[in-house]
Amino acid sequence: MAKSLDNNEIKKYLEQSKFLISDGYGPGIPIFLSKGIHVVDFFNQLFTCALLESNINYKKFNCQQLISKTDFENLYSHINDYSGEVLSFGDNMLMSDPLAQTLKEIKKNIETNGEVNLLTISSIFRNKSRGLIPLFKDRNIFPVVQLDQGINDYDFENNLTSLKKLYYNFYESIGIKILFLEAKEVPEYAEYELYFLSSLDNNFTKLGMIYKLSKKFNLNYGITSQVSLVNSGFSGKTLFMSIKNFSEAYNKNCLPPYLIASKILLVFDDLSRKDEIEDELDKTGITYVSQLHNKKNFQSWKDSEMFYFILVHKFFTLHERNGQVYEFDNLYELLKYLENNLRDSLNQSFMHSSEKLQCNLEGKTKNVCLNCWRGDYYGLILLEAPKQCERCGRDIDRAIFTENSNKRFY
Repeated sequence: MAKSLDNNEIKKYLEQSKFLISDGYGPGIPIFLSKGIHVVDFFNQLFTCALLESNINYKKFNCQQLISKTDFENLYSHINDYSGEVLSFGDNMLMSDPLAQTLKEIKKNIETNGEVNLLTISSIFRNKSRGLIPLFKDRNIFPVVQLDQGINDYDFENNLTSLKKLYYNFYESIGIKILFLEAKEVPEYAEYELYFLSSLDNNFTKLGMIYKLSKKFNLNYGITSQVSLVNSGFSGKTLFMSIKNFSEAYNKNCLPPYLIASKILLVFDDLSRKDEIEDELDKTGITYVSQLHNKKNFQSWKDSEMFYFILVHKFFTLHERNGQVYEFDNLYELLKYLENNLRDSLNQSFMHSSEKLQCNLEGKTKNVCLNCWRGDYYGLILLEAPKQCERCGRDIDRAIFTENSNKRFY
């Protein structure tokens, strides 16, 4: 198995590569530089593409960063007190959850439309102070990708199936293996809780969630109880884990090619073959930026987020981020290498993530039905294929997750 990288190593890499300045506005409030913004934008775009492929018709909803304290208090009335995590400005406060705004929008549209799907991509502020790591754990969390839905109660199970497929495929597309974990951590907040379970070194981590919100939210917003309010999504922690996981599998701190909009800096010694080569590259769908050769091309590539540097002269010279250099006699061999290398890099990253998760799960799950189980448990892991209960032989689709039920992890 590839070597695990310390979170601080990734933090150092993100700073040195000019992705961000970790404490730019203060501890836990990073400044994203142009490279970081490009990657975050493409990361968000990947998810919106996944939504479209899943045939989920959504509306992009823009949140305000400042919300009124009245809206905040109304959101969590009789549910929980989160006032210790927020930062106030007079009668307003920094947004700590888009829900205060999206539930208002759902209320306005649910009776007319019957179903509302709101996508928000925002930053939220939580007044944390320990273990601050850019993207992984900040006070100002960015990006926060959230899909808030108002649907008919009888559609909840079908909608849940669609959401599980959406999120599983999205995580696979960025090289991360997840399993779905049912738990009951916040019963006042959610009637149903499903978490995206993955591995963090020798421990577990939750990268996102799907909540069927408590009917108390319906009551707070005057939404009929026949409507299910569904809150799902993930944060920049998912982006951090994708970078970390790929860097471990690739054996070098590096941005994954599947998180980069333009994957190649294509440099021509002369322009005689430019059109021909670009036409063939366009057919593959591999994205690139073209330049005429000069003394600054290579340094420009090193400073960029692009994964490959290709110099076109009598033949093709390709540089990768891990320092490997390859030469190809013809365009066909080059394109074949690129297609295979991009596919293999994603597969290797996903396999590395799968191996870590499987290793962590050893001894932590029991293929036993709830009728036969005796004792505490953290939650239930949804099995990827049906099994039989080890005690009574019944078919089961969930395994007991035996982690300490009193020790909540994030």
